[in-house]
Amino acid sequence: MLKMRVNLDLLVLGGGIAGLWIAAAAQRAGYRVALLESRALGAGQTLQSQGIIHAGLKYALLGQVNETAQLISAVAKDWETAMAGRGDVDLRGARVAAEAQYMLVPGGLIATLAGAIGHAALGETIQNLKEPDWPAGLAELGFKGNVIAMHEPGVEIASVLRALLGQLQDVCYHYDPSAAQVKIGTDGGVASICIGDVELAPARVVAAAAYGNEWLAEKLGIKAASQHRPLKQVLLKGDLPHAYWHGVGGSFRPAFTISTHKTSGGETVWYMGGAVAENVEMPDAQQFRETAAALKKYLPKLDLQNMSWAALPVMRVEGYDPRGWLPDRPSYQQQGNVTLGWVNKLTLAPLMAKEVLEKLPVPSNESITPLPLPPAQIADNPWDHVAWQSI
Repeated sequence: MLKMRVNLDLLVLGGGIAGLWIAAAAQRAGYRVALLESRALGAGQTLQSQGIIHAGLKYALLGQVNETAQLISAVAKDWETAMAGRGDVDLRGARVAAEAQYMLVPGGLIATLAGAIGHAALGETIQNLKEPDWPAGLAELGFKGNVIAMHEPGVEIASVLRALLGQLQDVCYHYDPSAAQVKIGTDGGVASICIGDVELAPARVVAAAAYGNEWLAEKLGIKAASQHRPLKQVLLKGDLPHAYWHGVGGSFRPAFTISTHKTSGGETVWYMGGAVAENVEMPDAQQFRETAAALKKYLPKLDLQNMSWAALPVMRVEGYDPRGWLPDRPSYQQQGNVTLGWVNKLTLAPLMAKEVLEKLPVPSNESITPLPLPPAQIADNPWDHVAWQSI
């Protein structure tokens, strides 16, 4: 016999950036909310991201100021407001790892940039820096060309998760999906979810668990409207400068994107995406050599001796697009009282939270008793658990 039945205004499945933001905003708005996470908070796409809060400046720089650019620019301001403690959630405890991103443009390509269009349309600052103003370490590594500063921050994701969890200490729980029993309602949604001796009866359910959404979709008897995009990020560890650099190629597709992080032991790690991360079938050793060659084209004086390398497979799961394109905004699928949602950029998490809350009924403004379930913990950073090797 069940010992506890708990009525909720909102049940959130998935403790990544989107799920935590939704839960924190909903709780602050007076909803009875609980969040369930099957692994650890941030495990998967959130902590595997590079922590860049895109603000649409890349589109502006290329003269592509469209609805997508305007949307991303507006949502990026929600992050800025939250980090100042004035938003729907409070991110004042989050750490900014970089105030700006820097595009490294080899000589000869700068003339094709359409920056002036973007400056006027977005009203943001994009600067073509003189060499004395380049980020520390770049000139010493032998770069030749133009450096474009885009005022888009990089954040330490673990600190963002800690800030959100600090507002949700009594409502974030760990659960085992294989042991959970889902009761389907007459509307085809979720009537309740039973976990051990606890039955959660939510008025609304939002699943923001990326790949984990497929578990709930299966329980509902539907196919998740998502697509998979595998990547294999490259990591480099050693005596490296602090870098948030993007190597611009001939088509402005980044040859590499670098964000900088610290291991639990204090070692510096370059975490790299872009073109170098797209050859997912390539053997690791070959991928490392090709990444080294790409870096040396831009940074010829970079000494890669005594460096350690690692590869991190990442499965990005995002809303389905019939063209196979990356969705440019949050994607949703509705079934009864259940919303399955996906975001493919950290930047878009507050937009998903806003759109979810707009569709909720009036909050009950009632509190709930802490549940007899294990609390969810924040996952470790991925670079603390990869297999390092030399080439």
